[in-house]
Amino acid sequence: MSKGLRAVAKQTVPDEFSSTLQHKRGVLSMGKFEEPHTGTSSFSMLLGDAPSLDGKYTIFGRVVAGDHVLSQLEQLETRREGIFVKPKERVEVVSAVLMHASDGGGLELHECEDQKTEL
Repeated sequence: MSKGLRAVAKQTVPDEFSSTLQHKRGVLSMGKFEEPHTGTSSFSMLLGDAPSLDGKYTIFGRVVAGDHVLSQLEQLETRREGIFVKPKERVEVVSAVLMHASDGGGLELHECEDQKTEL
């Protein structure tokens, strides 16, 4: 993550690792600086498995529907920035939902608008 972004980060998020979570295709992983507990609003959506990130970057979600979108993202032109491969053109997430397991074993969808915080 760039030093310029470090200057604008108003707060950071502590690292949270789990031995049962792995960086696989579709995982959402929090971006951070080299130091521990420096996560920000930057994140990556993995298009393939990346076991080298396990225990280093916090996993906070995964794509549960819409694998075709991941396939479309794979078609974008990319550039390398350090160890990361990023799209040449900015990609924006325009909507997201928060899913919770329901008592009936299914998933309940919740809009994320009330979950927003500024980082």
